[in-house]
Amino acid sequence: MLTAQLGCLFGSVCVMMLIDPRFAARKSMGIALVSVLLAVGTTTALGLLLGGPYCELAGVAVVAVAAFYLARRRDFRTLFAVCSSLLFEVCCHLLSEVLLSLLKPPGAIWIRAAVFAAGIMVVWFLLRPRLLEMARGVEWGWGRLCLVPLLMALSMLMLLSDRDTAMGEPMHLAGATAVLVTAIVLYGVLTFLFLQLERQSEMQRENMLLQTQVSAMENQLGVLQDQQRERIIYHDLRHYAQVISACMQRGEREEALENLETLCSVVNTLEEREQARIYCKSLTLNAALSHYIQLAEQMGISVTTSLDFPDEFAVDKLELSVVFANAIENAINACLRMPAGAERKISLVSYPYRRRQYIEISNTCAEQVSFDRKSGRPLTDRDGHGTGSLSIAAFAQKYGALLRYENSDGWFSLRLLL
Repeated sequence: MLTAQLGCLFGSVCVMMLIDPRFAARKSMGIALVSVLLAVGTTTALGLLLGGPYCELAGVAVVAVAAFYLARRRDFRTLFAVCSSLLFEVCCHLLSEVLLSLLKPPGAIWIRAAVFAAGIMVVWFLLRPRLLEMARGVEWGWGRLCLVPLLMALSMLMLLSDRDTAMGEPMHLAGATAVLVTAIVLYGVLTFLFLQLERQSEMQRENMLLQTQVSAMENQLGVLQDQQRERIIYHDLRHYAQVISACMQRGEREEALENLETLCSVVNTLEEREQARIYCKSLTLNAALSHYIQLAEQMGISVTTSLDFPDEFAVDKLELSVVFANAIENAINACLRMPAGAERKISLVSYPYRRRQYIEISNTCAEQVSFDRKSGRPLTDRDGHGTGSLSIAAFAQKYGALLRYENSDGWFSLRLLL
């Protein structure tokens, strides 16, 4: 009974360690603890009522159901974590049997407990970081990959089913050792291959990030060209004025006055637009802000600004412009997903703070946003989304800036301290 309880406890803890929970840390810990206790209780009850060597599998099945409720990704990646935990559990059982056959110690339960404790350390420090990295980076192939740990676990269970008589024989002991080593090596090779795939996916994400930055730069260049055309118009207005003056000298006063009124209205309109677009002295940053604020307003989104930028920036102005472009574009997309009739607002705030520059970009948000526990950036399952936040995170990492996200009271906020 103690062996089954130890195995169930080990397998249940492994399942909880290998999933990425979708709740806050305290709630996730509570659910995991209750699930583990329920699994061990199920194993104990079935062992007392029915007996048999496989009662602990029922406990692992209980914690597997809880894992699918708790996991952020409720797909084959969670099933792979369950199958891997089952494989680790059976490996520890088989290793315990091999050690007991070789050493024949008086306290068998302590050998088993030591093996399971060492297994927990290996899973936590060696396997867990790599498997979670794989789960975050690789989106496909998990269904077929689940077959590998599952089939290996089943083959080991066949060896364990006759452990009372077979493990004492040298041939069976050598076979068990060979199966154990093969399972460890094969699992390690598969993990290595999937990590290579994850790195390839990371390279693809970096390429998408570069494409996003290039696209934002192209948009800014387009705005700069528009502003340059406006300057040309201002320059040409002097020549138009001279033409009007010549018309007046020839006595064509009505035509001259009519043209003059038209040109004055054009000048006033251009001046109003130019005044409305002046957010800072940096031409590049001002162009990006003007473009995306105007884009938001054209989509019926109310934009409020309180921007106080320094004359000189400690960061590259073009890269900062890309940050604003990505953040405002994300805010626009979030506002467009608001229910009909709901307020759609974007707020832009920036001011000097203790020799640093504080930036906050907020927008109304009706969705519950999940955040990556390690990086803190928002997570999304939508195709083609998420590269903007990756670009912002890369900017913050490059310049040692503090980056925080928050979603509360119907508002989503990005805060950056440069």
